[in-house]
Amino acid sequence: MVGNGMPGCGSGAILARIPDHQPFAFAMNVYRLGLAWAVTWVAVVGSEVLLAGSTLVLPVAAVSVGAAFALLVRLVQHRRRGPILALNAQGIWVSTRVRGQRAVVPQFAADLLPWSSIERVYCRRIGIDKRVCVKARFPRSVGLAGSAPADILQLLYGTPYNASLTFGDRPAADVLEAITRYGGGKTTIDL
Repeated sequence: MVGNGMPGCGSGAILARIPDHQPFAFAMNVYRLGLAWAVTWVAVVGSEVLLAGSTLVLPVAAVSVGAAFALLVRLVQHRRRGPILALNAQGIWVSTRVRGQRAVVPQFAADLLPWSSIERVYCRRIGIDKRVCVKARFPRSVGLAGSAPADILQLLYGTPYNASLTFGDRPAADVLEAITRYGGGKTTIDL
């Protein structure tokens, strides 16, 4: 498999993007994610305008235009990222954000975790976001280690390897069924 030369977890490989033609893959639903961010923005900013009165309308409108542009950039980044999770007989591919940025674009890494190197697969919900989490038996020493995004995900979900079921482009039940089908008997699955 052609990669960037970085060793993965166990015999896995790390690429910039999950390879095409996986038996089961799902990506972010950018429309659902954008709608959630827009509703949150309106709720927060709208309540501030209502409380402060008409003196904040113009500054809030200016900030909202900037926020809308930033949201559009982030949604395009998620769209170009490709699948966030893929399954096959060898293991689970998980796309994660890693340390640093190239220009204004965050760097992503697609990591293949072989079934033999996965301690367990479980679900975790924080707020409205439900995620499938993949805990590796032997955490890797390169790539994700020490990166701020990975550290935050480790703190919140117990592992930096996770994918949103709430904002995915397939129903959560289909994703969980596929994980059970491909990983059954190969690792602990607590869904």
